[in-house]
Amino acid sequence: MLISRNILLASPEGATLLKECTAINRAAYDCIWPTHYAQQRGPTMCGPASVAMAMRALTPAVNTQEEDVLGWQNAVPRTKILKCGATLPEIESLVRSLDLRGTRVHADPAPSDGSLES
Repeated sequence: MLISRNILLASPEGATLLKECTAINRAAYDCIWPTHYAQQRGPTMCGPASVAMAMRALTPAVNTQEEDVLGWQNAVPRTKILKCGATLPEIESLVRSLDLRGTRVHADPAPSDGSLES
């Protein structure tokens, strides 16, 4: 099944998709997971580690690490990322500075301006 829109796993539709996931779909996931996954090396490195994983998936012959991402990018100061991490908009800028294309998608229905509703 091809899904052309975002579906929240917490929604009834998302829960159904997860519950109905076949073993063959899971087997494909398990096959690529060990090749591209690497645990982040520091508490503030989730963004660069995620970008590195995506880059390894795009170009498996190049074993990109989070330190490579930090060195290649020019959008967010390295010291800022090492001290307190990066926001999603900063990671989006970081990705663009590497000449990669992507779309920032929030997994929850919060407003895109970052404000919180109560």
